[in-house]
Amino acid sequence: MLEVLNINNIIPYQLLAVSMGGNNDQAEAMLFPDSQKVIRDIAKSSDVSFIDTDNLVDNINKRKELYEASAGSKPISMFVNIGGASANYGNTTASITYPNGLIMNGPKIPDNPERGLIFEYQSLNIPVVHLLNIRDLALKNGIPIDPIPLPEEGQSEVYFESKYQKWIIVITIIIGIMYLVLARNINSKYK
Repeated sequence: MLEVLNINNIIPYQLLAVSMGGNNDQAEAMLFPDSQKVIRDIAKSSDVSFIDTDNLVDNINKRKELYEASAGSKPISMFVNIGGASANYGNTTASITYPNGLIMNGPKIPDNPERGLIFEYQSLNIPVVHLLNIRDLALKNGIPIDPIPLPEEGQSEVYFESKYQKWIIVITIIIGIMYLVLARNINSKYK
């Protein structure tokens, strides 16, 4: 998908690393019995770093090291989590209740090494965009789910346009000027 987006000049980003995903980031509980082997082979051939550890804390730390090395001297300004990858989402009861959307001041940070990158970056006062329960996020923001027919591009309720009534602005300015002139005249009479 990323290669297609690059070719079509939609986004300029390249992969930093890949992992197997799934439970414990080890392709556990996948649909096919040979999923781990297939995913591991694809990941190894991807020509980028391959995160392949069954220890969640090591996985969290490896990702954080990669992100910081990639950022170099620039500070990380936001962490985006899409889905419930164990290393990002964590393996704590607090992870389950982590709110959706843009999180500037999140919930209490658990004192658990498996708390996940959402909490790691929150602890550094870095905003987190957490996209896990998309249906809930859409409903809370008035975005229709699977509308029929699909809205035209740029026409859904997500987009809005502010229009100001120019006549109200002109009248307000005239009233303001009249008030200032009147106040000046009254002030000059009492001097």
